[in-house]
Amino acid sequence: MNASGQIGASNPTSSANQRTVFAPAEESPTVLFVDDDQSIVRMCGHFLEEEGFHVIRAGDSLQALRLSRQYPGMIHLLITDLVLAPAKLQLRTGGVQSATMNGIQLMRQILAVRPRMKVILMSGHSDEHLESLHIVKGGWPFLRKPFGLMTLVGMAREVLEVREETGSLMRAENGAAAGPERPRTVVPSK
Repeated sequence: MNASGQIGASNPTSSANQRTVFAPAEESPTVLFVDDDQSIVRMCGHFLEEEGFHVIRAGDSLQALRLSRQYPGMIHLLITDLVLAPAKLQLRTGGVQSATMNGIQLMRQILAVRPRMKVILMSGHSDEHLESLHIVKGGWPFLRKPFGLMTLVGMAREVLEVREETGSLMRAENGAAAGPERPRTVVPSK
């Protein structure tokens, strides 16, 4: 992270971060955060926790899949890098490689077990490079690295609010009260 709070950028151009505190929900949303860069996992996980989220951290796709299967509660949101290196990768010929999957494959595996979970994809690679790896983002919410921490939090809240608003609307249509509207967070762009 650089001085302006951006992930994956070493030459900041944005001004100081503005932080908006989110009104706590009845239940803290649980986020499964997956990236093969441990510094990003630690930093984003810590920041999301400061903003009221419960965070499960994973450094590769296999760990994320294992954690998602073992976690007894609801996981509301998966935030995953698209290009995930194997946990044990040796570049020499004949070296041992761990089986791994990219972020799309991981998302599909987890959604097969947890179909209500929302997803945010992220990458610092160009669309052309992702396509060369046969990774297609589709219409999923996407964060391009570098991104500001408040951009991450804002997108997480926005994606989760879509589910909550849909649930509230469905309850209202069925005759139940929709409940109080939660405040929206304004995230400054750069």
